[in-house]
Amino acid sequence: GAGLVPNIPSAFEADAARVGTVVKKAALKLAETGSVVHNFEKKGRITINAALDEDDLIELALENDVDDVEAAAPDQDTRDDGEEVKTVVFVPPNDLGAMQAALQGAGHDCVANLVHEPIPGTLVKCSEEDLEKNLRVLDKMVEVEDVDTVEHNIDFS
Repeated sequence: GAGLVPNIPSAFEADAARVGTVVKKAALKLAETGSVVHNFEKKGRITINAALDEDDLIELALENDVDDVEAAAPDQDTRDDGEEVKTVVFVPPNDLGAMQAALQGAGHDCVANLVHEPIPGTLVKCSEEDLEKNLRVLDKMVEVEDVDTVEHNIDFS
């Protein structure tokens, strides 16, 4: 089945319990901690309110000792990137702060987050019924107070 990974600061264990309640009420299976996350890769994700091409991002990254950078288009469907977001960049988690500081130093308005990106080949197609269930649970999880984001590997194609 599809995997849902809620991002909850570790200090908020009560919210983790609330997420478990949401899953159980939807009659879905709550996986053991860490059993789904192997389908995801932890990355730094930065949304930028300016159109930058990959060459500019690579140059800025190299100037600031960031070894790996990947440009991507904004994702308004699954990530709710607003219309103001023009460019997205992925970096290794340990380079997130350096890349954000480099972008801000260059005068770009940006927001940085740690995310779990599905590993290629791990997207899951769901039946219509399962898709509806999963989307309802996604919406309910996001409503839990200290859930920052909910990553998933649902294939919408």
